[in-house]
Amino acid sequence: MRHLVGLILAISFLLASCSRGDRVEPPDALAHFRAKTSDGRTITEKDILGKPTVLVFAVSWCDACTLEFAFMDSLKSAWGDSLNLFIFTPEPESIFAKEYRFSIPYARVSKSVFQAFDVNSVPQRILLDKNGNELIRVVGADRSMDDEFEANLLGERR
Repeated sequence: MRHLVGLILAISFLLASCSRGDRVEPPDALAHFRAKTSDGRTITEKDILGKPTVLVFAVSWCDACTLEFAFMDSLKSAWGDSLNLFIFTPEPESIFAKEYRFSIPYARVSKSVFQAFDVNSVPQRILLDKNGNELIRVVGADRSMDDEFEANLLGERR
């Protein structure tokens, strides 16, 4: 019995410590998804599927999030309309828009969207392939991950 409890604890620990390898299946996370963006569009799962999508989860009071916004701007310049780019925040638009001027649509989403994508800290940047499957996740403003992130993105272009 002690061995079984030890085995269960070891497996639980391993599963809890695998943050980068975890894959939340975005098609499930996107089921029944709807959000109104800052540019007036309502986005759904259908808007996210079909081409690579970058989702950034952020808040206005997070200094590290501003680094993600700059990275998103560079992606928009390089990729144009061949890539979906969205910033998700739990904050009201009045607070978020007051802090930043964005060229990328952002949407106020419920905490359930953060939970569906297993986001429990900000910033987080997630690359989804055209089928909505997670390819890579960057937790925090980890600039050392930018090359790997862009390599995954280039792989989607092929």
